[in-house]
Amino acid sequence: MLDTVFTNITEGSLYNCLEIAQSENGETYRLLKVKKTKKELSIHSFFELGSLEEVVEHVDTNAPLLLCVDTANVLSKQLENIPSAQDAALVNEAFPNLDTGNIYWELTQKSSLPIVTIARKEYIDSLLVELEKYNIHPFQITLGLSGINSITPYIVEEEIRLAKYVLQLNDSSMVTISRYEGPVEPIEYMINGLSISNRYLLGFAQILEYIGKKESIGNLNALNDQFNSSFKNKRLFQMVGRGSLVFFIGMLVINFLFYNHYFEKVDNLNSELLANGSKKEQLLQLHATVQKKQERVELYTLVSGSKATLYLDRFAQKVPGSVTLEQLNFQPLEKTVQKNKPIELNHGVLSVSGVSRDVNAFSEWITDLETFDWIQNVETSDYDYLDKETSRFLLKIEFHED
Repeated sequence: MLDTVFTNITEGSLYNCLEIAQSENGETYRLLKVKKTKKELSIHSFFELGSLEEVVEHVDTNAPLLLCVDTANVLSKQLENIPSAQDAALVNEAFPNLDTGNIYWELTQKSSLPIVTIARKEYIDSLLVELEKYNIHPFQITLGLSGINSITPYIVEEEIRLAKYVLQLNDSSMVTISRYEGPVEPIEYMINGLSISNRYLLGFAQILEYIGKKESIGNLNALNDQFNSSFKNKRLFQMVGRGSLVFFIGMLVINFLFYNHYFEKVDNLNSELLANGSKKEQLLQLHATVQKKQERVELYTLVSGSKATLYLDRFAQKVPGSVTLEQLNFQPLEKTVQKNKPIELNHGVLSVSGVSRDVNAFSEWITDLETFDWIQNVETSDYDYLDKETSRFLLKIEFHED
């Protein structure tokens, strides 16, 4: 699981393979792009190009670029079955009198019918320098037919035609090669459900060999390790750099949003503070006005309160038993309280409501109240019969304030 995650980070899911091949008109460039999704491969796109300038326009520099060199400067030769021979001995057997220190070589199907592929270091190095001029950096390099055994198990045909060779497949998927001269007709081969032209077989074989983690045999391993490490480090650095940039930009945006949010709050609070300061002044003035009026009311209440207590005490002593009082209002409101208008009271007035169960007793009680020297006037404001013996009344009693 961790290996898969790390591979996705350092390599991605798209693989380029650039095959530099020999054609009737010289060298040609075949670019194949393969997409890896989970454990499945699909052909993303492919191009046959005439120059490195065109390659630069189509290659994805952020994806691994596998380089397959199969030009006239790359030679392949098949040997008889020599299972006990060492690698270098097989190279010398195929190409006697060559200084292996001056060539790059690779072996295919070493255990039976080995194929030795070689190219001069001088040629490969000059090719890499040329690619460098166009900012094309290989992720891995192979020579000619080196990766062909990665696809032979999936091909049902007995013969594969490539640009320089015709490959014969036997029952055990071993390859026998023979030189081919002349134009190559395009042929489609089915490889595990994928239709691939013979022009792109070597490129696909190299991609499949790399994804399948098959170790190549040859002296290109050190160079390929260097290419691998350089590309992965560069990609990792780019991803970390981009991730850090996105992180810091995100933090800046968040900080800005928080700052803007709280700045607006502070600005609103300052505006409210100014408004509240003005309102506070008005409230203080209003409070002073109310306090003065309250002092006047308290003074008046203090003076009249003692009288009210005396009058109410005398009044209660004269209430007959047949009368039930429901409400006493001392100095009731003159009218309903209205906004922005003074409160008006009926000074020197006592409002009394209740129920009488004896008409004669009620009349005598009214007469008695009128005889009190502190009462100026007794007025029956409302009188309703509830039944023959019971009535509801409302009295307005005016008394002397002196």
